[in-house]
Amino acid sequence: MPFGSIYKKSVPRDDLDHYATSAALLAGDLLLSCAHQVINSALDITAVQRRIALEMLHDSIFTVVGGELSDIESTFTASEKIDPLHIAHYKTAIYSFVNPLVCGARLAGASKTDVELLTDYGVNCGIAFQLTDDLLGIFGDESKTGKSTLSDLQEGKGTYLIQQVKKSLRQADIVRFSELFGKRDLNHSQADELKSIIETCGAKQATIDKITAHVQKAKYALESIKCTNHATNQLNTLLTKVTQRES
Repeated sequence: MPFGSIYKKSVPRDDLDHYATSAALLAGDLLLSCAHQVINSALDITAVQRRIALEMLHDSIFTVVGGELSDIESTFTASEKIDPLHIAHYKTAIYSFVNPLVCGARLAGASKTDVELLTDYGVNCGIAFQLTDDLLGIFGDESKTGKSTLSDLQEGKGTYLIQQVKKSLRQADIVRFSELFGKRDLNHSQADELKSIIETCGAKQATIDKITAHVQKAKYALESIKCTNHATNQLNTLLTKVTQRES
């Protein structure tokens, strides 16, 4: 249940977002505390394995905070200073893909080479996931994504997709795109106009091509990892699920 719905009957509408966000932040703090507790209370791991798990949990938290902060700053930072793939690497790839895979591999005694290959796989899988997310944020079906297709356009997020738009805009579209992109009260009709510009200039296809390139890099790394056929199939399936999705 969304946090906002809990407070609808008891909190003034103007304060609803503030209280809901505060509750969500507190819930996140609790979950992080629980994650440490799960590792510390595990009975069937050695002291070395416990240290590895705690180190990787810390690394996940540290990198995702940096990535999320960079993502937030991208809405008010000059576009030429933003590296969307760098943001995707730290915001998404490390904590969602790389560290869960690498932590399991290290606890199981994987070789340094396999850990490096898993890292390469995870980074490329994570970036492909984030680029897909950026596309869905604008071109997705709201009933399936559960997210407004206006929010990214209203916030003026400097994603890879938008970076490609700014590189490819026709002179006739530059002024109109600048007028609408980042407009806080952007409506659906204006959003459709922006979507048309994004598609026409080739930015949407360029992003799809970039996703494909990262998927191929992930598959290339996976081919060299020493693991069972079942594990390889599962990791290939994961690649498909994170990039060929509607939500």
